[in-house]
Amino acid sequence: MKKTDVLMNAAMVLLVMCALVVTGILVRREFFPARSGGPAAGGKVADWRSYASAGQRDGPAAPPVTIVEFEDYQCPYCRAMAPQLDSLRAAMPDRFAIVHRHYPLGNHAYARPAALAAECAGEQHRFREYAAALYAGQDSLPRVSWSRLARQVGVQDLPRFDACVSSQRLAANVDRDVAAGKRLGVTGTPTFLVNDVLIPGAISAASLATMIEDAAR
Repeated sequence: MKKTDVLMNAAMVLLVMCALVVTGILVRREFFPARSGGPAAGGKVADWRSYASAGQRDGPAAPPVTIVEFEDYQCPYCRAMAPQLDSLRAAMPDRFAIVHRHYPLGNHAYARPAALAAECAGEQHRFREYAAALYAGQDSLPRVSWSRLARQVGVQDLPRFDACVSSQRLAANVDRDVAAGKRLGVTGTPTFLVNDVLIPGAISAASLATMIEDAAR
């Protein structure tokens, strides 16, 4: 092989590596932008109970551990975490509750309308089912019919649901969650509070289970 060919190949490898690094940086900025203020990962949040006092609760009213999740229905990491959280809830039903709070990111055009629709479904006790359907159809959110999705997950009073969505009657619930997230310093999704411990970003189910067991002691 000629020396010039070797140099060309080395240059191509270097360019590919640089492109991969840049792509990784852009993806991280997209979903986990750098935090400006707020507690650091693993930091303690003294008033954590105030964040668990509102939102959509899944689980017992007074468990030893409460997980608060700030989420966005267009966030792929939130979608990946959803079935893991469901599995943990099924395996540890009395250990912890999850409080779901909305944090639609500004670069996700359908996240806020999806959050509002989920709130309207929650008014008829179908929040968890509706949220799961939103994540399952995440790639189709630009084309989804909120009403059709409500019917699929068993929302009984569809006219009431449709009126709720069109009037944005529960928009204050979404705004309340966003304000709470900003107060906490949330800048990316998912962000968790495991009792008073802040976890920004996705976490493995095994690590989360360990944290739950430790916090429950």
